[in-house]
Formats: sequence, C-alpha cells, structure tokens
Amino acid sequence: MTSDSSDKKGAPESLRVAVFAKGDRALACLSALAKSEFEISAVAIPSTEKNRLIFSELAKQNAAQFAIIDDPNSSQGVSILEEGMADLAILAGYPAIVRKKFLETPRLGVINLHAGKLPHYRGSSPLNWAIINDEDKISISIIKVDEGVDTGPIFAEQVIELAERMTIDDVHKEANKHFPRLLLQVLRGIKHQSIDCVTQSEVDACYYPLRFPSDGLIFWDQKTAREVFNYIRALTRPYPCAYTYHNGKKVFLISAELSERKFRGVPGRVYQVSEKGLLVSTVDESIWITEAEASDGRAAAGFVKRYDRFATIQGTVEALIKNEIVGNPKGE
Repeated sequence: MTSDSSDKKGAPESLRVAVFAKGDRALACLSALAKSEFEISAVAIPSTEKNRLIFSELAKQNAAQFAIIDDPNSSQGVSILEEGMADLAILAGYPAIVRKKFLETPRLGVINLHAGKLPHYRGSSPLNWAIINDEDKISISIIKVDEGVDTGPIFAEQVIELAERMTIDDVHKEANKHFPRLLLQVLRGIKHQSIDCVTQSEVDACYYPLRFPSDGLIFWDQKTAREVFNYIRALTRPYPCAYTYHNGKKVFLISAELSERKFRGVPGRVYQVSEKGLLVSTVDESIWITEAEASDGRAAAGFVKRYDRFATIQGTVEALIKNEIVGNPKGE
C-alpha cells in the first residue's frame, strides 16, 4: 500500500457530520459522537431499520435532522446533506452504494465503517465470510469512499483476534466496541489535517457477495467437521442459521462444538443423542450439535434418534431415484 494524503484544503474549526445509519454499529457510533466535540447535522436510516424510535430520539437530542432514506443518491439523500451543511458524511452499517453526486456534496467527502480486512474482504457480509473461511483474525476499517465498492483509501484499521468459540454475534459486538473510538480518531485527524490515507492494493483484492438464508444449507457428505462448525457459528442468531433436513423437515443448527475425541462414521448419521447434544459425522470426523431446533421451535433432541440421518447429497439422490421426493411414490 502507498500513502495518499487526505483532503487538507482548509478543514473547518468545527466539523458537522451527517450519519447514514443502520444497526448496533451505528447506534454505538452515534452515542459516541453525541458526547464528542463534533456536530451531528443529520441522521438518516433505511426503512428496514428496527430501532427507528431510538435513532429518531438521538437525532432530536442532538438537534439534528432525521429522515428515513432508502436511496442516499436520491434528491432527498443529497438534500439532507446540503440543508444541514454537512462537512462530512458517515456511512455506519448503511446498506447502500453511494454515487458521484452524493460523494461530492459534503466538502470533505464521505467515509465508511467497513467490518472487514481490506482489500481481502470487500463487499457484503465480510465478518460472516471471515468465520466461514476459518480466519483467526478480523479487521475493521474506516475508509474514504470513492466511486468503487470498498476500494477507497484506508484512514484507520483495527485488528481483532477471532477466538475459536466466537460466533457472528460475538464478533459484531467486539467490532462495535472498537468502531466508536476508531471513528473519533479519524474525525479528529480530518479536523486537524493530521491524518493520511493508505491506498489499497489491487493485487490481493477480493470481493464477497451478499449471503442469503438458503446459502446456509449443510449436506453432511460435503463438509468437514471444521467446516460445519464454522458455518454454524458464522450464521447463527441473529442471522437465519445454518440448517439441514431430517425426514424432510428443516432443522436449524444454532450451536456446535468440535469433538475432543476422534469419532468417524457415515456422513450425516447421528451416533449419539445425549444431554450434550447430537454427535453427527461429517466427511472426516464427527461434531457435536449442541443446539438445534425445528421450524416450530421444537428442540432437535426431542425428535432426532440415534442412527437417524441428516441430509446428504447421496441420500437426496437415493430418495429421488426411489421417487420418495418427486414422481410416483409407488414407483409405477
């Protein structure tokens, strides 16, 4: 990476910021901003934000404009910057790609709080993907937004150790502890013209796509125990969870533990049912599913029996051939 000086054309004595916000990351940062020397000119949230009243109250307490905006590139999105005379716009968990007009409206540009190591984890759901990829560290970044997607120069970065038992919820909470401090550090650097950006290298750049609930399907003859473990902790609540099937019914996999003792068997087969959970074999070793439930909330331990089998590619093909899923169930 090479150094790239930030905009140093007469930073104002005070700094007015407009925050385009969503989720706990934004709430933590707004709370920190409210206690700082910076002025909040506006708070905008998408219509999907669940904590609308909390954001509205934070805006009111800071004498800031409040708006529900799904497209920041719309006239409404640009107007809230102009009317509030924002020096800088902050994207905090806000799920949108901003375009040239929006970028050029605040005199000092736009910054984004990105929860992923750059340039290796550009795009959507970077923390989920990092856990799936068995990373032992994650990085959170604050970047100056350009017309690309997560391609702008980096103002600041924080590395966070990713412990083996940490779930996606744990990782988000840990990241949200660091983002407010990192944000204030960057804003003070911009205000005092004492911070430089670091240009991202394109050599190791990689984009990750948005994940969908159906991406969490586990076929037990396609993954190792470690891969199943990482899928479960990367997709557990508050996300839709990894899942499998048992006798044609969906089973959500909420938590798991790697087995301390080696136990190998036929992938998908349940070999133990105990207070600890279900011991299920994968393509290499077995894993404990410590919490799982059906769509109706019933605990899996209440209906899954020893030697039952969860979904596999082999089992699905066999069922198709036997007309148990489609076709004539009588085989006629």
